[in-house]
Amino acid sequence: DVEYVTLPAIVPNADICDKAVDLTPYFGQVAGVVQTTPSYNNTTATASPYDPAVDCWEEGAGSNPDKVDKSMWFTFVGDGKRYYIETDSCSTKFIKDGDTQMAIFEGPDCLNLSGPVVCNDDIDFLSNNLRSGVDIETVAGKTYFILVDGYNLGGNVATGEFCLRISQAPSITCAQGAVGDYTLNNIGAVCFGTNLTDVLEVDAAGFVIPNA
Repeated sequence: DVEYVTLPAIVPNADICDKAVDLTPYFGQVAGVVQTTPSYNNTTATASPYDPAVDCWEEGAGSNPDKVDKSMWFTFVGDGKRYYIETDSCSTKFIKDGDTQMAIFEGPDCLNLSGPVVCNDDIDFLSNNLRSGVDIETVAGKTYFILVDGYNLGGNVATGEFCLRISQAPSITCAQGAVGDYTLNNIGAVCFGTNLTDVLEVDAAGFVIPNA
């Protein structure tokens, strides 16, 4: 008897920019539908002397500069749309506390990077959400490089696995913008000194704010 089993996909450990994992297929999908990459592991990743300097993370408090310790590189080609990119847990070996930091640079290649154009250390430090996430308005045809690193806390660098979640924001033009309806929740009178937020009921779905 022969037993056929499905092996997990081989995921490159791209810890140098020249070996950046191409994530372009995850872009250009249905707006609002999250695309999730496989898990990547930064445990054996190392910094490269060619890694660009970063000065927009929060580990560089005071006179201590930000430090790239275990750089993981990804790349994609923009399509002119806006995206939200974040790290997340997609395995049981999630990087410690999810404590990643991210910076996105423009190409055209690893030796000619500019930026970072967007950067983030913690999605929400106050709620202990130490994952990283960025909004980016892409330019069609432009090459981008994503640097993901583990946070360095006093020499202890966060290591483990993470994946990237990518979602395209709906594109709403000015022509599609709309002002919704509201009603008064009493007999139609507004007393002097009354806070309008106490008496107005807003049809939130009817208000469409353009973003393109």
